[in-house]
Amino acid sequence: MSNRNHYSSTPLIHMDKTKAGRAVEEDAPVVLEEEEERVRRYGFLQFIVILLLPLGFIASLALPINLIGWLFIGFSLFCVLLMWLLRAFTQGARAKLTLVYVAAAVVVLVKIIVSSPSAVTQRTVSRVDPNSIFSSNTALDTPSLSDIENAAAPLESTPLPEQTEVPISAAQLRLEEFMRYWALQDTKSMVTLCAPSWIDKEENPEATLWRATGFMTPSSYVVEKVYGSNTDSSRAIMIVATVNNSDGSTTRKRYQIVMMRSNDTWYVDPASLNSIGTVTDEDDEPFEQVSSIITNATPSPTPAPTVNPALVLYYNTSGGKYYHLDPYCSSISSEYTPLTGTFTYSQLDDADYRKLTRCPRCGAPARPGT
Repeated sequence: MSNRNHYSSTPLIHMDKTKAGRAVEEDAPVVLEEEEERVRRYGFLQFIVILLLPLGFIASLALPINLIGWLFIGFSLFCVLLMWLLRAFTQGARAKLTLVYVAAAVVVLVKIIVSSPSAVTQRTVSRVDPNSIFSSNTALDTPSLSDIENAAAPLESTPLPEQTEVPISAAQLRLEEFMRYWALQDTKSMVTLCAPSWIDKEENPEATLWRATGFMTPSSYVVEKVYGSNTDSSRAIMIVATVNNSDGSTTRKRYQIVMMRSNDTWYVDPASLNSIGTVTDEDDEPFEQVSSIITNATPSPTPAPTVNPALVLYYNTSGGKYYHLDPYCSSISSEYTPLTGTFTYSQLDDADYRKLTRCPRCGAPARPGT
């Protein structure tokens, strides 16, 4: 009997503990099932807050349409409120998502305010001078009929013509080369640019050309007009040149230089190098009439020019007795031309040139004081 009571009482002692343990083991799976059920129930809301709202945030910042930003702000705040009402997800997840989307809504709101044109309009209106409202020329004045017609008529803008550069003709380019050599007094190079027909007629082309151009040196010139076309055999170019004379003075002269074409190459006609008139600052007449005005005008007496001390004179180094103005002077034998001995007018009284006599044929200047 004693043994029966001992063994039979053993399970009863631990009966309450066993039932409590079983209750705990049976209750635990129920909690897990509720969490899984909550996740499944709010899966669509999870898709919205994790995928759709981030895409809407990016679109609100990237696109310049303020309506998209307002839609994002309203929808994101609605989703946050819905999470808390439904107690979706865990409390920590709800708090983090709320913080994230409230901050995103604030960023989008700032972007909308900054990009709004109302601020620019307000700044523009504030620049209006209050005193101008009461001036005579304001919008408060009664508009006239012409003002109404001008306001109603659309403004027609006339397009500006395109500026096109006029190409320089081949004849003008050839003349520019001739003028450069003339400024350098390079007579030999100038002869190469003269018309072949003129060269064939001259016994000494270099001397003839020097007599026509050597007493003056062009420092600058401008082209006034070019006559003819590229298909013509000859063209005339009107220029005004500033030339330095042998006496040291400066004159503006007008030339009408004839250009002749031979074998598709343009040459200068030296016979046209004579000036057709002098140009002054008071000359307001067209250049076509200048030559006739000068021709018909009665010449007035001019003071005797003074000789430039830097004027170059020439002499024959092989025992010559005269000093010349022309290195190709006709009084000299052709075997000695052009003269190579040179000195300036200011050196006439030097010991080396004191015995030289003035050549009257080429118009050399007299000695100072004579």
